[in-house]
Amino acid sequence: MILPSVYTLGSIDGQQVKRIAETMMETGLIEKNTSLDFSTFIYKTPPKQLKLTQAEMTHLMRTPDITYCADPDWMPFSSIVNGKHRGIDADIIAHFGQKMNHNFRLIPTTNWPQTLRMGKEHNCSVLSMIMETPQRKRYFNFTKPFISIPIVMVTTVDKEFTTDFSTLKKKPIGMVEGYAIREFLDYRYPNFNFVGVPNVTEGLKMVAEGKLYGFIDNFIVLSYQIQQHYVGALKISANIEDQKAAFGFAVRKDDPLLLSILNKTIDTLDEDITTHIVNRWTKTVFHDKTPDYSTLLKVLLGFGAILLPILYHYRKIHHYNKKLLYLSTHDALSGLYNRRYIDSKIREQREPFALVLIDIDNFKEINDTFGHTKGDEVIRKIATLLLNATPPMTYISRWGGEEFLILCNSDDIGFIARQAERMRAMIEHTDFGIDRAVTASFGVANYAPKEIHDTTYIQKVDRALYRAKREGKNRVVVYSEEG
Repeated sequence: MILPSVYTLGSIDGQQVKRIAETMMETGLIEKNTSLDFSTFIYKTPPKQLKLTQAEMTHLMRTPDITYCADPDWMPFSSIVNGKHRGIDADIIAHFGQKMNHNFRLIPTTNWPQTLRMGKEHNCSVLSMIMETPQRKRYFNFTKPFISIPIVMVTTVDKEFTTDFSTLKKKPIGMVEGYAIREFLDYRYPNFNFVGVPNVTEGLKMVAEGKLYGFIDNFIVLSYQIQQHYVGALKISANIEDQKAAFGFAVRKDDPLLLSILNKTIDTLDEDITTHIVNRWTKTVFHDKTPDYSTLLKVLLGFGAILLPILYHYRKIHHYNKKLLYLSTHDALSGLYNRRYIDSKIREQREPFALVLIDIDNFKEINDTFGHTKGDEVIRKIATLLLNATPPMTYISRWGGEEFLILCNSDDIGFIARQAERMRAMIEHTDFGIDRAVTASFGVANYAPKEIHDTTYIQKVDRALYRAKREGKNRVVVYSEEG
């Protein structure tokens, strides 16, 4: 009820309060368009002030720009495209610049080894988002870390979650060559079959192709990459014992004043700022292609949309691995089951059942007239209506575009047709906040398990839906051999 694994007891998450208020507006518990400015409602501890010595202030005044180098291919932390830095790292550096009232200037690089070399040769004063290692301490001084993340391993989805990493001694496991994680694990597991790869993209591709058993990096990077490119193909399968990736800045050894200034700035860093920056890049991000987190339960079911500091503890790995499973089986926009999942459930049927195929009428006109944002709102609202209206023992999915498919574990076609008519009427009489009525057409068909032998099974219920469209839309049609 209180979600202690997601929210620290006694804390108030402003974004969650906002989502609760939006849900209450949708359900009519509070008036629509109510102001959601919680800046005076939620108490925040005043931020710490940056206090520099006269020598440190003079040093900054004599340094027009603080030059820095970053990893050019390590999203969501960092990427460099056309000389522009973006990602979590870029936002944190921008925040440091505001705190220090000083400009940070990127020296672009094309790969991580070049980034390290530029730092060693003093072509840049700072290397950002970097881990301290004994070898690197020969060239740099290191600030205290400002973000710490579990180190995990990704495999294909058929592999079991591993609680004892030492059992994987003979498996080929990839890591980016030159990353600190590789240096740590080479030392700790000297007889393991670790394979160096040029970057995260190539490492995950090799896992997906079966060339590597697994690939190791930090939790946030691998979560992001899976959601962007490998949903349903790869998953997090192990946390690497007590290992964490702790990131700070590396500073050239001949600039101790800059090291002191950065450490003092880190001391003023508000944890909420770090969390907000991480969330921004892990929500696509996580497009917003993220599911609609309109209720508290969807926060549990969504994948990592809220990455709070508690995430960085190892005991949360299993929790977020479950969220990854959710993402692989659910549609991002509607929150319903996705096409892959509903297809698998249909193929599991051993008793007679029915399918209901639903298509939003004239949806292209809605998008063209009111815009795709409103169109997405219509899809989400219909998804909510269907969830609330369907009887038990049903699976509701977004089949694709503006179509929904419902699997009913019953072949009572009369009962199912009546339920479909009730859903049709609910949609017709719902206010979608646009200047036109929204309706949907329904096709209904019952099946024997022996009919599900290939993808053509959808043609049967699709013929009923086509007839509903042909006969004027906004109606329910039950499949018959004649029509």
